[in-house]
Amino acid sequence: MTATLETKPTMQTDDATKWPSIAIVTPSFQAERYIRQCMVSVLDQNYPNLQYVVMDGGSSDSTVDIVNSFAHRLHYWTSGPDGGPYQAIAAGFAKTDAEILGWLNADDILLPWTLVVIGSLFRDCPNVEWVTTETPMQISTDGLPYNLWHLPGFTKRGFRSRENCGAGNGGPRSMGSTIQQESTFWRRNLWEKAGGRFEPQIKMAGDFELWDRFFDHALLYSINIPLGAFRWHGGQRSALHSEQYKKECNAVLSRHGNNPVDEEAYVSRHARMMGFHVGDNHNIERVPVVRRNAAGRFQSGLY
Repeated sequence: MTATLETKPTMQTDDATKWPSIAIVTPSFQAERYIRQCMVSVLDQNYPNLQYVVMDGGSSDSTVDIVNSFAHRLHYWTSGPDGGPYQAIAAGFAKTDAEILGWLNADDILLPWTLVVIGSLFRDCPNVEWVTTETPMQISTDGLPYNLWHLPGFTKRGFRSRENCGAGNGGPRSMGSTIQQESTFWRRNLWEKAGGRFEPQIKMAGDFELWDRFFDHALLYSINIPLGAFRWHGGQRSALHSEQYKKECNAVLSRHGNNPVDEEAYVSRHARMMGFHVGDNHNIERVPVVRRNAAGRFQSGLY
């Protein structure tokens, strides 16, 4: 099966005014061990139209000193008590006017090509309102990768049928991966259409709840290129409060009734995305994807 793709012109890298502006917000608290690598992974890409914001929650370790050493390269930064990471991220976005938004937690990293890929993608594909990776990556405490896997794209029906709640929510062994937050980027107008906020009652799964609102307004396109890496060190909030995260995910999905995982449709979609012929199964949704061709152009369509 082949994808139906639209071809649009690519950007020229020698003209900075043609690169869409990107705002990245990093919330931090007591992050001295990892925040330097996090910030370098963003700043050293030298993206020509970047607004990088760091919102520190009042760290008492050396986090503030590390952030301050990069102050001349930042769009904005502050340190002081806040209402938690999601409130800090929203406040950080409000300090920017960039067209494309995303956030990167202080213990995670972007991969070296991410900002150029994202800038080019949104420039080439004006119909794409948000995008994430099909190939999430995990790194260990030393910053080196130890895991990477492939997902069969994302659909609203699949999301609301608990495909992306995290491991242990049923379905085939390959199921259960969340939409990787550090690899997800969107247009500001989508953020605004979805309310321009995080839900204050959601303490751990603010990303998941936001994705659910995004799905009300736009298709989630996926790309077969790794974009960010989640660092597993056991001390992050997601590891310490994984059960609360899953509980909040299920509470979000309860808005839409009981939609159990369709394992057959998922496996068939996975096989089709891997290039296998799976017959005429009408339960298989076409998946929104973005691909880069050998000429350097990004193309969007349904696979």
